[in-house]
Amino acid sequence: MFSSVREGEVVEDERRREIGLFRYVLIRPAVEPGLSRAQRSRLVRALAEAEHLGPDGRLVRVGRSTLDDWIRAYREGGFEALVPKPRVVAARTLAGVLELAFALKRERSERTAAQVHQIMLAVGERPPTVRTLQTHFARAGLNVRADGRSPHKVYGRFEASVRNELWTGDGLHGPILAGSAARRAVLLAFIDDHSRLLVGWRWGTGEDVFRLEAALRSGLMARGVPRAILVDFVPRNKIDLLCPA
Repeated sequence: MFSSVREGEVVEDERRREIGLFRYVLIRPAVEPGLSRAQRSRLVRALAEAEHLGPDGRLVRVGRSTLDDWIRAYREGGFEALVPKPRVVAARTLAGVLELAFALKRERSERTAAQVHQIMLAVGERPPTVRTLQTHFARAGLNVRADGRSPHKVYGRFEASVRNELWTGDGLHGPILAGSAARRAVLLAFIDDHSRLLVGWRWGTGEDVFRLEAALRSGLMARGVPRAILVDFVPRNKIDLLCPA
């Protein structure tokens, strides 16, 4: 049980650092030394007016005051100041109660959190809410469907075993741009095959090697060097390049 809780803490820590990296990459142009106050102000204003791909893969806007707060925090505390502080939550669920819930779930993996909750009530225990049980089951990797398979796990496909083992590049066609001669917005991006994290991206109006290179470069600067990359829309149908360590 304690190892499961620890795994949940590791996942939460990684999520917080992903948010910190997103904030750092966003404000990095505005904290370059040598910029005048006017230049920095124009940069921050442009960042506030644009949409950005957030750490969860959704397009987000960041307000001017928030960007100023991040810049101030980075100057005062460096990268760690951009990482959200862990939430302090009181330990309301006793370890013994969770141990029983996990044991009931492992006994029959198809049991739902609601069923485990009812069983615990029947034997005289005071279980946490069904939602709390669902959360702990998810953190412990015990969430399964009726057929015994994990609901978020993809079956029957290759998956890299660790982060930065393989990045896959692809293009996503968006809407037609207003006022253009039928030009369509295109997002070129690289995704880490293990974590499914978007490591680098670049918006444009077409798929070409130059925009793809820009997307890859942004990923290299933010996430390091992968062992290999795979793309399928350049002249050679499949490219699997090993990156230097």
